[in-house]
Amino acid sequence: MSRTRWIYRLIVLGMLGMLCTETRARWPRRRAARPARPPLKKPVRKPGLIALRRRVNTPWEKKADLNNDGYVDWKERRLAWRRVNRTVNTALERKYDANGNGVLEPAEARKLLQDRYRIITTDGKAIVDSELEKEYDVNEDGVIDRAEAAQLKADLDLP
Repeated sequence: MSRTRWIYRLIVLGMLGMLCTETRARWPRRRAARPARPPLKKPVRKPGLIALRRRVNTPWEKKADLNNDGYVDWKERRLAWRRVNRTVNTALERKYDANGNGVLEPAEARKLLQDRYRIITTDGKAIVDSELEKEYDVNEDGVIDRAEAAQLKADLDLP
């Protein structure tokens, strides 16, 4: 058998082998009948509330748990800025980081929220620029308006 004929046979047989494995992979496989699984229900999420109650697992949650019941509810989570230092993530937070240590301390966070409240009272709304402000954006539209600012005013203890 000549060399070219041998190579030709290898090519043809190789192609047939590939063709057989491809068609075999496409053939329907018989499977045992399985019971149908019920569709998964998506959790209902109330706007503005990340979780109604959350079990205390991390150090910041221990600080945020005001009533020491082992859970952080939505109000305790929103008021956590009073006790918990937050890392600086945005340019806005960097502007209010007075000592430049990369951590937004409660006094600095209070100043940020007071300035945002002043902007809301004069302009009617303010764009959400940080995670701290997302806690007050109830309808999650990316803007804190006067209706949402009422809770901000109560948390800041402003007159």
